[in-house]
Amino acid sequence: MNKYLLFASFFWLNMINIAAAQEGQPVKPPSDEGVREQTEKPGSELDASLKAQFESNVSEKRRLEQEAMESGKTSGKRYQLLISRFESFAGEVEGQIEESEVRNEITEATEAEIKSGLTEMESLLNLIEIELATAEPEKPPNNGKKTKRNK
Repeated sequence: MNKYLLFASFFWLNMINIAAAQEGQPVKPPSDEGVREQTEKPGSELDASLKAQFESNVSEKRRLEQEAMESGKTSGKRYQLLISRFESFAGEVEGQIEESEVRNEITEATEAEIKSGLTEMESLLNLIEIELATAEPEKPPNNGKKTKRNK
């Protein structure tokens, strides 16, 4: 079905170009100047609430890490994966924030990327919190003591 839609769109585009050429109007390809102007147009300065939200997310992550260490729930694979994904998003968002501060302006696209990264960070924080609530604490090593199983 996609082939037919693609064919139909090319067919009608060619018909329009042929009609325009017959009328003596110059035929020019569609341009993306309007889109380019919109995305490259410098925006305003970085919104302070975005930076505050980023710092809040990072401090919440530190609190959750401290809680995990105290409860002995830091070795789970899922916990480690969530933490590494959070740090990855935090690094990207921090880089975009710093870049915007250096240029002293922010484009709409960059602001959207920052907001998306912050949303992802918040959802990862929620998942980390759930993981800590449901994970079992690490068991201390047996230190060679005999148990009922290995007697």
